[in-house]
Amino acid sequence: MQLAASGILSATPGAVELLQWLSIPFCVASNTSRFELIHRMRAANLLGLVGSRFFSSDDIGVRKPDPSVLLLAAEIMGVSARECLVIEDSVIGLSAARNANMRYCAFGGARHHTSRLRNDLRTFEPEALLLNLAELKGLLCPM
Repeated sequence: MQLAASGILSATPGAVELLQWLSIPFCVASNTSRFELIHRMRAANLLGLVGSRFFSSDDIGVRKPDPSVLLLAAEIMGVSARECLVIEDSVIGLSAARNANMRYCAFGGARHHTSRLRNDLRTFEPEALLLNLAELKGLLCPM
């Protein structure tokens, strides 16, 4: 989700299409408060696609880089940590994924991402540094 210059929250380009396309279980696990997360997903027209499959650090009382919110999400989704592929746009989030022993990719294509932040994301040696969400489709379904 991104805040446009107009001040209106919008989905990252390609997010709606990606979530509609996914044929594997997915969820959102965020440091954002539950209230704010619902507000943001609703404003970006993502809440209907995510449904109740979202988890907030509010749910467990600790924030990333502690991996607890990711581990809770995996447990409730019924998968092991090693079966997860985490897509994160922050160093703190990548640290949480690594601490959870989950596979992870970095997303560096948000409007607020600078080349310096993308370089910081690379230091975590993600499986991929995605600059747009279409690249994730290619990663999940290689030709």
